Amino acid sequence: AEKDGKLEVAITAYEAALKASPDYLDAHKNLAAAYKEKNNLPQAILHLEAVAKAEPNNADYWNAIGALAMSSRDYPKAVPAFEKANGLKPKDAKLMLALADAYKNARQNARAVETYKKVIAADPKNAEFRETRGIILAKSGKTRQAITDLESAMGAFPDRPRIHEELVDVLAR
Repeated sequence: AEKDGKLEVAITAYEAALKASPDYLDAHKNLAAAYKEKNNLPQAILHLEAVAKAEPNNADYWNAIGALAMSSRDYPKAVPAFEKANGLKPKDAKLMLALADAYKNARQNARAVETYKKVIAADPKNAEFRETRGIILAKSGKTRQAITDLESAMGAFPDRPRIHEELVDVLAR
């Protein structure tokens, strides 16, 4: 039904299947996808959480929950989901970056900076990570560290005005 664009019919069918069998993971997965398609992110998250709780060692489910929570600006929900995903795949730079971004958006700057350090250690040539960490450091009053990161990012992205603006602001302090 969902392939024909009839999401309501699909949702009704999957909800009925869950009433008959509450642990039916495929119904939860399909409901999560249908609700995401309808942009009902809280319901999508709810059904993905049911799947993740049944398969707690699958980092992809926790990552998907975190991504949906970030999309709906529910940062308090995104942080623990990304923490679980990162705990399952601690060397995955993309998951570390998602966690760092969640910390940043949740205004947990110290944790964001520490996680960006891990991201940079995992991918030392990625100047975008340095740029983002430099901005957070600047906002946290850590001027010297911010300058180092922003200068490194500026070397890699000389035409990116945001880096120049941030560096000028930090140097003016």
